[in-house]
Order: sequence, then C-alpha cells, then structure tokens
Amino acid sequence: MRSIYNKIYNILESGKDIVLLTIIESKGSTPRGSGAKMIVYEDGKTEGTIGGGTVEYLSLEKAKEIYVTKQSFIKDFGLEQKGNAGMVCGGNVKVLFQYIENNDLNKQIYKSICMSIEQRQDAWNVIDICTLESKVYTHDSVPTYFNVEKSSLIEIQTKSYYVEMVSSSQTVYVFGGGHVGQEVVPVISHLGFYTVLVEAREELANKKYFPNANEIYCIPYKDIDKNFTITKRDYIIVMTNTHQNDLEVLKRVLNKYPSYIGVMGSKNKVEFITDKLLKDGFTEEQINKCHMPIGLDICAETPAEIAISVAAEIINHHAKR
Repeated sequence: MRSIYNKIYNILESGKDIVLLTIIESKGSTPRGSGAKMIVYEDGKTEGTIGGGTVEYLSLEKAKEIYVTKQSFIKDFGLEQKGNAGMVCGGNVKVLFQYIENNDLNKQIYKSICMSIEQRQDAWNVIDICTLESKVYTHDSVPTYFNVEKSSLIEIQTKSYYVEMVSSSQTVYVFGGGHVGQEVVPVISHLGFYTVLVEAREELANKKYFPNANEIYCIPYKDIDKNFTITKRDYIIVMTNTHQNDLEVLKRVLNKYPSYIGVMGSKNKVEFITDKLLKDGFTEEQINKCHMPIGLDICAETPAEIAISVAAEIINHHAKR
C-alpha cells in the first residue's frame, strides 16, 4: 500500500496523469477483496493487481480508454459463468476507475497520504461515491463514522462513501530475537507491518540479525513502559529466551489491551504462565485473549515453519478486524 501511494504522488509530481483501479466492494468468492489496487499507465503497463484473470483484463481495457475520456466511473463485475466477467468464482466486485489529473489538489491529497505514511499517523482516504472526489482525514480530524480499519462502503443518510485507512500507527512488537524471532521479523515486515524488535541480549539486538526490522531496541523487558506506548491497534509477539522473560513482557502489555497478543510455548509453558498471571491479579478474560501457543496449527516444527504459522494467524486476525 505504501509503495503504490508513493508511486502515484511521484507520477503526479512529474507532470503526468494516472489511472488508478480500486476494488471498493467485494461479495462472495472473489480473487481479491476491497482495497486491492492497480495502477494503469498510459502505455498499458501496470503495477499492483485487482485479482488477475478476466476481471483484470477487462478492467485494463477500460482503463486505457480513460486516458482519452478523462472520466472516472464505477463498474460492477459478476464473477459467475453468466456474468459479464465470464468467471466461475461466484462473487461480485465493484471497481472504481479513477482518473487522477496532475493538478494541485490531487498532488496535495497524495502528498498528505504519503506524509501520513511516513510519519506513521492514522489517516483515511474518503471518496464520495456520487462525485468520486477524495478527501483525506487524519487521526485528529476523522469523523467517528469514517474511523474504520477495513476498506468499506459506508452509507451516511442519503450519501455513500468509500472509506479506506491508508496509513496506520499500528505496530507489531516482537519480543525476543532468538532463532524463531529471526524468522518471524522478515515475514511480518514483508507483509507491510511496521515491525519493532525488542531483545535484552546485546549480541542479538542489531541489524546483522534483523535487517528488516524498522526499529531495534536492546533493553530489559521490565523497561517496556519506559520505551513504548502500546495502543489498542498494536500486535504483540512474545518469544523471549525464558519463561520468566515472557511473563515479564505479558505483565506489562496485558493492561494495554493491544489488538493481538501471541505467546510461543508448549502446553506446560502455557499452564505456567496462566497460573502466574492469575496469581498476579490478571483476569481469565485478559489471559484468554492471548493466543497461546502462538500461530495457526499447521504442525509447524522448524523456526521458519513457526514463522509462517504466526504470520498466518496475524493475517487472519487482521482480516477479521
């Protein structure tokens, strides 16, 4: 998402217009969901994808015409055999075809989005379905009804809007830089999450082991509160080198109510941690919100396999939100 907005802004700054395709609604079985994007250049080349196949081919042909008509519009595609896309998925997608002219207003809109991404601020792009005009809201200006995390079509009285969170302050904190942590961080980072690695051992807390981490901290786990402001949007992955360290982390994050907490460990370790947390005054409800043991059950054994199971669980959790 970050790179596609940077590309749009750079193209506008170069003095060229651009066509952007976005799935604004997806129902039933479809290759891509709401928010999927594809840039179509004037020579027919593309970046990104809205799902491939017939829908993308038909959309590409339509997009080429927009460089002539200079008109934005919305088109529905039925993905059944009798539908206009001639596919058998069985769902429907609504695609927004946006002609983005390189004028001052559009440059300011996409500059604002890029700045929000760079500064890791919550920001939303809201498109009026009637006029197809965009407006960007930041965390301190967004109306409550536009404050969503999943790309959505929203009805406000008699008007419809497509709302997309284009930038987020959300952070994935990985506590523990051992063998599994070294496999988890690059996968999570590749998925587009802002990733912070926290490790108490100095020899592991560096770019040699974590070249993909956005930030690396070498601190005692008891000092979490002094260094981070964990929010309800954040994700916590706990995989330190000892049970006590895991417990230390959990004592400091459970009362922050982050979106996700996952703890690596065996059944015995889970029982140990649960027992200790209960004795320290944490409730069963708080503890039960932790994913223990972490990751989807794919019979993972190696650090790389565990990393995939952890990433899969986070993808699943994020999508359900």
